[in-house]
Amino acid sequence: MESGSGTLGKYQIIREIARSNDIVYEAWDPAMNRRVALKELMMPTGASDKQKQERIARFQREAKAAGSLAHPNIVTIYEVGIDGDRFFLAMEYLEGQTLRNRLDAEGFLKQDEAIEIMLQVLDGLAYAHEKGVIHRDIKPDNIQLLPDGRVKITDFGIARLTFEPTLTVDGQIFGTPSYMSPEQVVGRDIDHRSDLFSCGVVLYEALTGRKPFGGDSVVSISHEIMHLDPPDPPQASFSVAQLLRRALEKSPELRFASAKVMASAFREALAALRADPTVAAPPTIPGAAATGQMPTLFNPYSAGPSPYQPTPNAPPVITTPTAAANPYGQQYGQPYGQPYGQTTTGMPNVPIPYPPDWIAPPRKPLFKPETAEFLRKTTWVVIIGGAIIALGFAIVSGLTVAADRQQKERADEATVARSYESAVELIEQDPNAAIAELTSLVSTAQSDSWRAKLSRALSDAYIERAERSTNLDSARTDYLNAVNADTSNPTAYAKLGTAEAEIAAESSDLNEKAQWLDQAREHLAVAVQLSGGPQQATDLARQTSSVCNQLARILMTQSRWMDAELVIRQSLEFAPEGSEQAKTAADLLTKLGY
Repeated sequence: MESGSGTLGKYQIIREIARSNDIVYEAWDPAMNRRVALKELMMPTGASDKQKQERIARFQREAKAAGSLAHPNIVTIYEVGIDGDRFFLAMEYLEGQTLRNRLDAEGFLKQDEAIEIMLQVLDGLAYAHEKGVIHRDIKPDNIQLLPDGRVKITDFGIARLTFEPTLTVDGQIFGTPSYMSPEQVVGRDIDHRSDLFSCGVVLYEALTGRKPFGGDSVVSISHEIMHLDPPDPPQASFSVAQLLRRALEKSPELRFASAKVMASAFREALAALRADPTVAAPPTIPGAAATGQMPTLFNPYSAGPSPYQPTPNAPPVITTPTAAANPYGQQYGQPYGQPYGQTTTGMPNVPIPYPPDWIAPPRKPLFKPETAEFLRKTTWVVIIGGAIIALGFAIVSGLTVAADRQQKERADEATVARSYESAVELIEQDPNAAIAELTSLVSTAQSDSWRAKLSRALSDAYIERAERSTNLDSARTDYLNAVNADTSNPTAYAKLGTAEAEIAAESSDLNEKAQWLDQAREHLAVAVQLSGGPQQATDLARQTSSVCNQLARILMTQSRWMDAELVIRQSLEFAPEGSEQAKTAADLLTKLGY
């Protein structure tokens, strides 16, 4: 097949949009009437059978890792499929650009924006880590920036599931060298804190336009990751630089305990910056300017001894207690009892701290008392006056919006209300006439409240017409129209899912049956959620679980084990405890080896 044409599974390929280890296409899902991204597994030329099996296993693991996650900051996986000997993933199509594209075009980002992006990445990772998924390859190429400001984590191709045995042998390394944690570099076991180190590397690059650990080879990059600390980003505030150092600690124990903790720390720092943007830059640390690197403290991956341990056979260090430590971090003055500039015979000319009873002379005030009092009162007047003015603007703006809303509602009351009542009465008498009348009214209504009321009535009219239809396909079309008319109508979703399950029951083709059951599962699940969840919509939840179980059986006969497991676990989420559907789902899971 030529890239950018043809089909893959049920999807119509539009164009090729990326190619690396795998190929990514933009495609069209005719069944769901939506754009998707297809990721097709590519086999390296000359790969052995064992290598091919490992690639397939990793590809399926990506589906299992990302497919089990439903979060606004993680790409959504719709399906993992096989078309002949071709393996593919269907996922949501993402507009926008990657963070890598953005950095290549602009060099670096402003501090606020860089932190905002990282906060969304950390939110997604916090959810993934709670579900037992470690990404292992966080980098700008795998962070998608959507046009509406949302951020999505992509490419779980080498993710690790903490609740499953690893596919790798000890010491095998996976990841992109510049973004790997020290424990990844040496091939040790990793946990979620490895992803946090990678986040620190990405944030550092976003702030400076360069990677914190450079080098022209994997060896040199690995050496810097293991043994050197990068200098603080010059445009980073002191608090952000401190947090960044913690994220880039060599030892996992010294990093943030979790993605949630790291996100909370950066949110507080960002809030403080916005409240007081005149924050001081990080203080200069001796030795950093000369070397271009920060001095490294205890490094758990270094071959040398810890600087906290005494050198073997070294003479003991004798310390002389002083009366008090100088809180300013430096020592001033001459030895006590000697004239300025002189020293006691035989005593080195070393400055010592001030005595404990020494009191610094008072500093001259910047303003006279009466001037300071005037400035203080003026400041309060400005603050209070500004607050009153802002409150006044807010009240006027709110009243304007409310008045506009009321004016639109009054206009709709005068022009739409009477027609609405007659159209609702028509629903049971003549659904076709009611649909025509309500469609016209929806387009003319001005207020949101009346548009919502008319949309619900239009949705009910489509349902009524579908109920009277003797053709299942026609009824399904009307139920779909009902959903489109009012996407918050649980009855419309429930009726649509039920019709699709009935169409599946009549189909003799397993692939077609699976497609209809999959759509029925999605629409019934939405109906349950709109009805208040499985606890409130028990009968609907049972129906959803039953459809999931039917779909899982078909997937198992097609050897689509990964898809089957995901569907069975969804069935268990909806099935009431102790119900027949829950027992069936548990039995199916047992057959899969769980």
